Amino acid sequence: MDNIEVSVYCLSYNCVNFIEKAIDGIVNQKTNFNYKLIIHDDASSDGTADVIRKKVKEYPEKIYAILQERNQYSRGINILKEYLEPNVEGDFVAICEGDDCWIDNNKLQLQYDFMNEHPECSLCTHNTIDYDLASGKKGLFNHWEACHELTVNEVFESGGVHTSSYFLRKSCADWPGDQYWFGDYMMLTWAFYRGKVFSLPQVMSIYNRNNTNGFMHQLQTETLSERNKKRRMKIEYLHEFNQITQCKYSDIVKRVCESIEYHCSREECDFIILHSKSKKDCIKAAQKMSSQEYYKNYIKSRHGFGRIMARFNYEGYFCYPLWKLIKKLYPIIFKN
Repeated sequence: MDNIEVSVYCLSYNCVNFIEKAIDGIVNQKTNFNYKLIIHDDASSDGTADVIRKKVKEYPEKIYAILQERNQYSRGINILKEYLEPNVEGDFVAICEGDDCWIDNNKLQLQYDFMNEHPECSLCTHNTIDYDLASGKKGLFNHWEACHELTVNEVFESGGVHTSSYFLRKSCADWPGDQYWFGDYMMLTWAFYRGKVFSLPQVMSIYNRNNTNGFMHQLQTETLSERNKKRRMKIEYLHEFNQITQCKYSDIVKRVCESIEYHCSREECDFIILHSKSKKDCIKAAQKMSSQEYYKNYIKSRHGFGRIMARFNYEGYFCYPLWKLIKKLYPIIFKN
């Protein structure tokens, strides 16, 4: 197909129960421009690649498939840089991962038109259904009833948009620094620096949360040390981002980094308190937590009984036996 204006890329790994719906949502888009799907399967073992081969035969003019025989992610290969970006054509890039899907056949056209009408926009998003596969519950990523320009806090802290809604200018996908596992967050923050980020009010995709083969599920099943190592990589990225952007967002970067470190430290501290038999080690861990600036500001933000319980969480060791008992029996009451 000639004159491609939009490239859609899709990462897949062991998502045989989702991949056909994901592909159908992409190839059935109604547009007045040409687009193509670049799909990369990272050596799935569940039949995902067979479904992709079948869909390529159905839509040979729209789908370009890269089917690995050996898992590239486990080898430390940057799949985006090595396999997807070299095959991107056109001025725009859209994203839909293999276990998510688009549910509006006008999605690409709406975002394409918006981007052409708003040259200041570097990334156009939309609302997404957050579907929890484990519980069956559904919600929305945001409740913006009209076109919404994302603020710095929404971009760096609260989100409100999902990767399956991303439609960005290829010229703004030029992050010059190191690559990390949270490509969606990097793309969002860098696009915000390069222009403006808008979200359309239409609900046009589904995020399937708690896919047992998904990366986020794998992250949750890792050891605490492995999990926090990955989380702290975001601090590395934000420091690099801050340096490259000449400290334009220093305040929000500092706050986010402190929040990440606080939550990592809290899990590490709780693990010691709940599992160590050493009173000295437990109190030392609690004192380390209560000395953090982020913790102090958090306590100030709480009121009444909530503040009392929040302080008891890491300052209640003066009643050591009671403190240990409550921490072991009711850890959930201390969660934010």
